[in-house]
Amino acid sequence: MNDDDAEREFVRELFSQPVPRDVVPPTGLTREDVLRMNDNTGTWTQIHTPGEVVEDTDGNPIGVTPTEVGTVYFGGVCLTERELTDLGLTPEDVPNVRILPDRK
Repeated sequence: MNDDDAEREFVRELFSQPVPRDVVPPTGLTREDVLRMNDNTGTWTQIHTPGEVVEDTDGNPIGVTPTEVGTVYFGGVCLTERELTDLGLTPEDVPNVRILPDRK
């Protein structure tokens, strides 16, 4: 086995074991996130982007730029049936979430 073969085998082994579905939802969202997005669908909301630290020539902080405030429209979110089930939700729990069929 040469170096290329060993590297290929290492990569195959690394990616051949999928993360168990019950560890973390594949979307990274929590149940509370989805419920909040369901409630906020179709609304306008303000977002705040924190300012950045300003440093002097020696790298010492001397100030902060202003926080930026913007208004955005939240049109909603799409999840698959499986993602909803993994979070313990049903379509009735989140009527404003667009539910996509699972891939076969």
